[in-house]
Amino acid sequence: MPGRCAHHDIVLVQPREPMPPPMDNGLALARAAALAKLGYLDERAMHRQAAVRTGAVPLELAPWPSTPIGRVKLVRRQGTSLVVTDGLSDPWDPSLHASPPPFRFACELAIEVPSIDDASPPASWVAPLLLWVSNWLVEQRFDLRARMRAHTCLTLGALPIPGLESWKAPNGLHGLLLGLPFAGDQIGAHAVLAREGNDTVWLVPMKLLHPNEYAWALEVRDSSRATWLVQSFMQYDRHLSRTDRGPIVGG
Repeated sequence: MPGRCAHHDIVLVQPREPMPPPMDNGLALARAAALAKLGYLDERAMHRQAAVRTGAVPLELAPWPSTPIGRVKLVRRQGTSLVVTDGLSDPWDPSLHASPPPFRFACELAIEVPSIDDASPPASWVAPLLLWVSNWLVEQRFDLRARMRAHTCLTLGALPIPGLESWKAPNGLHGLLLGLPFAGDQIGAHAVLAREGNDTVWLVPMKLLHPNEYAWALEVRDSSRATWLVQSFMQYDRHLSRTDRGPIVGG
């Protein structure tokens, strides 16, 4: 890191390391084009977020694969707002990650919520929850696509987010369900945001689980109950996250 030491009127500056070459933005453009086909891509509504406040402690975001801070995009759809990570699928930048893992995330996460109108922002908890999970994936080097190829669906737990206090499960976490297809009826089928050679970048929606649903899914060690939840939600509101509903299990 560049630095300097001052002594009276003399300033010593260490030589700067050469800037890394700019990364190809073709993948970002492909993602944006795909999102624009899903609705109106509102570039003004969301911006870069450098930290997520979870409870009383702010969670500083780990460097994403190609950017120091997390990004999200907002797609306004008919009656809903789709908030999507932007950059999780990028290649690892060696200037940010000295020892990148031997895989690419090759997916972007999304949360879709009901929208009052085309001008209202999404609920305040959506972007922090989305960024918290993304931050955890990056920090833990969790190969989400490999896990979803093996199990097609899974649950994740996130630290408490302000505004979701009543949706905290008995274990103190917010439960999320992954594996609901964004479109179509086939579990494990994912919308494609971009193509890179023989591979694709997935759009993976996350559904906020009612605390009873999350606790029920965790009572078994396999994914059988998560699979049941996926199949049940596909019958009505699919991956849409609503906080005005009751649980479909556990009373």
